[in-house]
Amino acid sequence: MGAHMLDVLFGTLATLLGAIGSYALRKNKFLVPIPPIVANTIIVPWVIRMAYGDATPIPLLMTTVGIGEIISCGVLGLVLLFALNKYKHSIFSNTIATHN
Repeated sequence: MGAHMLDVLFGTLATLLGAIGSYALRKNKFLVPIPPIVANTIIVPWVIRMAYGDATPIPLLMTTVGIGEIISCGVLGLVLLFALNKYKHSIFSNTIATHN
């Protein structure tokens, strides 16, 4: 069974808001994870409640979603960002190889 339409719409909105915020803060690597953490912590609990009928109190859902976001975006995301930063010139090169 697929995701509920509210999940698709508002989950995508949360991701978009997080991505726009991260892009705006890209000059400070330590601030980049904050927008997706905030957007998902605020939006996802309401999606869980409205789309799936979960009776868990919204503050508890916000806490658990927020903890997950801090771990995934804040901790693991920054670890990945700094690990890839060493190789940014070879991985994210703007050159395109041409074949003769």
